[in-house]
Amino acid sequence: MHELALTCSIVETAEEAAAGRRVACVTLVIGKLSGVMVEAIRFCFDEIARGTSLDGAALDIIEPEGRARCDKCGAEFALPDLL
Repeated sequence: MHELALTCSIVETAEEAAAGRRVACVTLVIGKLSGVMVEAIRFCFDEIARGTSLDGAALDIIEPEGRARCDKCGAEFALPDLL
């Protein structure tokens, strides 16, 4: 489950950026085609953040849809999944 490692990295990076200040909210942009299980990130976040400057911080995840472009005509369209 690479989401656990991702969440650890997110908390570590945010804590370094906070430089000892309290963090109230963390906002992530995770595209729908990223292959990341957003619910697993949500599940792990509170536990990983416990005891850090992010303890109790809200987690806001924005999930933009995938976009594709036709090589032949150049038309762009939403892509709900990689298949």
